[in-house]
Amino acid sequence: MNILVTGGAGYIGSHTVVELIQAGHHPIIVDDLSNAHRDVRDRIGQICDWLPALYEIDCADKKELQKVFHDRRVAAGKLEKLTIFGGDYDTPDGTCQRDYLHVVDLAVGHLKALEYAANHDGVEAINLGTGNGVSVLELVNAFQKVNGNKLPCTIGPRREGDLPAFWADAAKARELLGWEATHSVEDMCRSSWIFAQNAAQ
Repeated sequence: MNILVTGGAGYIGSHTVVELIQAGHHPIIVDDLSNAHRDVRDRIGQICDWLPALYEIDCADKKELQKVFHDRRVAAGKLEKLTIFGGDYDTPDGTCQRDYLHVVDLAVGHLKALEYAANHDGVEAINLGTGNGVSVLELVNAFQKVNGNKLPCTIGPRREGDLPAFWADAAKARELLGWEATHSVEDMCRSSWIFAQNAAQ
């Protein structure tokens, strides 16, 4: 199946493209490369032994995007320190708790959803997540531990609208898609740092 992947050269998008290729699909990348590098496509080709098409355009440009559909005949940063917003929430360490999901688990979840959609009618709203809350400070500490480097951070003011804690109920994903997260927070911190280092080269 030909599948258009917007932002396919970025961190989440590139992992999704790899999973799609390995599942036998033909992803087409649309990315203006404002937050990605052109050589990501080459690395995808090295991993999968297949080079996806890359259109270096803004997906908000309807005219250029229409050309992609016509051509393919598709049917169907760097900061000195990290600011943590709020350190006085009603959580164990005062920072917000969120459901952090490894990018590969997210990509596989999208693949499972595509497979499900191809064989079922109607619409389903399905959450992807681990079902566990991890605080921002816990995430920072995990990143520093697994990568062996110091991540300078400071506690800033709360952001308006941020909830103290929330995470996904992924029961429906397990039931309908046969999907569940298999990677840990430590896995996520390790792979994100490797990706950032490679992208900077």
